[in-house]
Amino acid sequence: MLDEIKNRLNVSEFRVRIDVENYPSQRLFEKLGAEPNGISEFLLHEEADIRRCEEENIHLLDERIQKLAKQFNVEPRKLLSHVLEYKLMWD
Repeated sequence: MLDEIKNRLNVSEFRVRIDVENYPSQRLFEKLGAEPNGISEFLLHEEADIRRCEEENIHLLDERIQKLAKQFNVEPRKLLSHVLEYKLMWD
């Protein structure tokens, strides 16, 4: 599919947002060569809502999330209110 998009539209850079707990999709894009490109807001945009979400879900921080936080170079609690962003260059 990516080959076809590249050929038809001349697009070779892709960015994908993946939920923090969607480990199969993370692994798929990593196998395709995608690299961490930060985190993105998804459903929450107001700072007060983001902070409240993080505080209410702090108990969900586990080793997997800690590892992802290091991989994406962000504070672990930010992964409770944001989604991961990967960048894929398709040559």
